[in-house]
Amino acid sequence: TLFYNNVQGLIDPSQIKSKTPKLNMTKIHELHSYLFVNKPDIVVLNETWLNSSILDSEVLPNTYKVFREDRTLKTHPFDPKQPKKFRRGGGGVLIGIRNDIDVGPAESSPNVPVVRAGWL
Repeated sequence: TLFYNNVQGLIDPSQIKSKTPKLNMTKIHELHSYLFVNKPDIVVLNETWLNSSILDSEVLPNTYKVFREDRTLKTHPFDPKQPKKFRRGGGGVLIGIRNDIDVGPAESSPNVPVVRAGWL
């Protein structure tokens, strides 16, 4: 099964510009409760608002392999024509795949198109 949620921030909005934000533990507990009861194969979260100071293990239980891309200047470079477009906080995507599911690089064949995400 697949669980998808636009979490609208796993950190408190007042912490969005902090280099070491604190997780919103209410949302984390709700997420962990759902995962414990439903045990989805794949978890997809967007608008995570995370940064590199937050460990994968703080967000998902260790029963999941975590792939994530937090918003950075690399993913959203500054545009001098639209200087207010980029927000330092916000954004971000996280995909968790249960550890008992084997994941690896995709192989292409002439009959099966392969879609690759640059960060996955």
